[in-house]
Amino acid sequence: MSPIEIPKNIKAFQVQPDKTVELVEIPFAQQDLVRVGAVELNPTNCKVVIARVGSAVKHLKVGNHVAGFNYGGSFQTDNRSYAESSDYFKIQDEMSYDKGASLPIPHLTVAQVFPPSRREGDHPNLGWFYSYRSQCHTARQRSQSLCIFHCIDEDLKAIGAAKFFDYNFKAADVVKQIQAAAGERGTIYGLDTVGEQGTADSCIAAVSSTFVLILPPSKESQERGKDIKIEFCLVYTELGFDFTFANTFNFPAIPDDKVRALEYMEVYMPRVLEGWHGGKGSSTLKPQCLRRLGTGLEKIEHLKIMRDGEYGRENLVCAIY
Repeated sequence: MSPIEIPKNIKAFQVQPDKTVELVEIPFAQQDLVRVGAVELNPTNCKVVIARVGSAVKHLKVGNHVAGFNYGGSFQTDNRSYAESSDYFKIQDEMSYDKGASLPIPHLTVAQVFPPSRREGDHPNLGWFYSYRSQCHTARQRSQSLCIFHCIDEDLKAIGAAKFFDYNFKAADVVKQIQAAAGERGTIYGLDTVGEQGTADSCIAAVSSTFVLILPPSKESQERGKDIKIEFCLVYTELGFDFTFANTFNFPAIPDDKVRALEYMEVYMPRVLEGWHGGKGSSTLKPQCLRRLGTGLEKIEHLKIMRDGEYGRENLVCAIY
């Protein structure tokens, strides 16, 4: 197949600040061109095949199977409705489209939040999630440390989690239980991907050093956490541009996050995925449980399942072709 010619500029509909749509011309010569094979529903993951590589991209080649995520199509002022190459990484050909589509955001969230390696005398880590995806990746990446989770699941225990606590705060003394499990060492890191229903307050009370949220903590929560370090982190900062999340939370551009993301894609992801075998995974990463929802977007079954919350331990994946 002859290579696909990438034009220097393309025309695209662009959402304006006043919510109108305008046809504009945007630069395109240095972009990747991909064919999407599968997407994960909530969040914005996908697995694609590279059809053409832009001149600025060095870590991907035509024909590579890659996984990554997109963000910004509803508000972009330039070419943000397209994939940022710094957030795409090559995966083994043996990995299915479905598995590839389920990987990027939960894995990169954990890689962004936690230290890259275990330190001498490392303390326990506390994970407080609704998302089973992030639980799995935290347990895998932090398996040499004591991982404490707020729900009970034998699969998580099998891949490194040490303690579990009630998912819905039914235990009034859940914070005391966590502190008792951590012992005198305390929990050095906490990660909360819920951001509501008191989860931040519970984590702040249980963590002794650093607490990370994906949504900004309330003033009340910050006041309670004066003695610990509270960080606000969302994986989309790895795209390198400013954005507003959920029409509410403003994130400034953090160019360094994009640089570090590209370094992780080039240096570390090949090690994480080395030796991948279908159905078994690699020595450092095991496949997640998926629910494959057919091919195409003709039905809205996928969105109904999301709306009604009729999934928990599974990732919802829609095959495109």
